[in-house]
Amino acid sequence: MATSQQKPSSKRMASWVYHIINPILDAMATECHLLQNENLSWQFYNKQTEFISRIEEYIDFQQHHNYRHFLTECPHFAQLFKEHDEVLREAANLAAEILASLTGVKIFTDLVYKKLAEYMQTEAYPGGAVPQAKFHELMVEHLVNGVEELLVESDSEFWAQYSDALKTTARQLYPQLFAKLKEAKQKLLGHAQAIQQKLEGYSYSLCKEYDIPGDPVVASSSHER
Repeated sequence: MATSQQKPSSKRMASWVYHIINPILDAMATECHLLQNENLSWQFYNKQTEFISRIEEYIDFQQHHNYRHFLTECPHFAQLFKEHDEVLREAANLAAEILASLTGVKIFTDLVYKKLAEYMQTEAYPGGAVPQAKFHELMVEHLVNGVEELLVESDSEFWAQYSDALKTTARQLYPQLFAKLKEAKQKLLGHAQAIQQKLEGYSYSLCKEYDIPGDPVVASSSHER
């Protein structure tokens, strides 16, 4: 029988590859892409990052027992994941601090609404579903995420015209906060890259040792046989 030559733990290792390692690798690819452009994907209204999460959140809830076993038997990955999550929390906290700081300073809010008034002399309100009273917070979100250009958002034209003035004023007001945020983003990128590199190597070694494919094999339908 084919199963007589199968290593006893090969199914377990396959479960790790398919349900733990692969989802995290996909997530790290997204994180690296975003963070290489200094985009934290942070949102002002909930003070959370949209596309960057704690590692555990990338795992389907039905696989959390497998995930716990993986961490127990691979403590070096548990430490890497913990460090990633700590830096993510630090970056999100800095983003929230920048939001609170800038929205509490009249110089910045006055500048935003002065530019908005200028813009709306010839154009409609650019904030989309964001209430006008919250428009300055949307601008802080863009600043925190290091946005250079908006492509399809309703405020893309406004941002193209006035972002330089907003960036200059914000960074003059709080240079240390923005420097700390930049450093946190770079640290987070480093953690994402390290996790990606080490998990890719571990996945390959498991697939080679236990003779399992890198992705689940989809069974052929009866008419294809």
